[in-house]
Amino acid sequence: MSALLLALAGTGGMSALLLALAGAGGMSELLLALAGSALALAAPLLFAALGELVSERAGILNIGVEGLMLTGALAGMVTCHATGSPVAGMVAACGAAAVLGALFALWVIALDTDQVVAGAAINILALGATGVAYRAIAAVVVLLVLALVTRRLARL
Repeated sequence: MSALLLALAGTGGMSALLLALAGAGGMSELLLALAGSALALAAPLLFAALGELVSERAGILNIGVEGLMLTGALAGMVTCHATGSPVAGMVAACGAAAVLGALFALWVIALDTDQVVAGAAINILALGATGVAYRAIAAVVVLLVLALVTRRLARL
C-alpha cells in the first residue's frame, strides 16, 4: 500500500498528502486524518448553510451565499494584511458580505426579481470582482517589491 502511495506521490498536487499517508501506520490512522480534515474544511460551508437555513425559514432563497463568502474572504484578507488586526479583518469581511447581501435584498425585495437569478448574479459578480481585485492587489505588491529591489540595487 505505501509503495503505491509513494509511486502516486509525484503525479499531482496531492503529493504531500500522499507522502504523509504513505508514512501512516495503518488504515485507521488514515481514516481518522481524513475525517479530521473533512470536518475542518467543511466548517465554513456548514456556517454558510446555517445562515441559508435561517433565510430559507424567512422565505428567501439565497443561492448567492458562496459569493458572499468569497467577497468577505477577500475583504477580510486584505484588511487584516493592511492593518495587522484580525478583528478589523473580520469586521471588513462582515461589512463586504453585508453590502452584497443588501444588493441581493434590493434586487429580490424591492425590484421583485427571481431569487435564483439574483443569487446566481451575486455569485458571478463576486467571482469576477474578487478575481479582478486580487489580481490588481497582487500586481501592486509585485510592483512595490520590484521598486524596492531596484532601489537597493541602485545603491550598490
